[in-house]
Amino acid sequence: MVYDGDDYAIYVSFYQHKRSDDHDEFEYAEYALAAVDSSKPVFVICHYPLHYISTRTTTNASDFIDVLMITECHILLGHNHSQATPHMEH
Repeated sequence: MVYDGDDYAIYVSFYQHKRSDDHDEFEYAEYALAAVDSSKPVFVICHYPLHYISTRTTTNASDFIDVLMITECHILLGHNHSQATPHMEH
């Protein structure tokens, strides 16, 4: 956790898809996010996109999304590479 203030928290993720230690990152994220007061939003900053739709899936994205669902998260992604994927706004 980078910041855990009175009104919000910021978590910076090192998820990089296809890395062998992604699940270690997920375990740490789950621990850090669970410690945040559930009444405040958490801003999650992640370099890699979290594509998980029928036509496009990033490796391990589903597992990381499951972790992020434990709190109210607002996800800020470093880049997208949408490649004209029609559902990117969802």
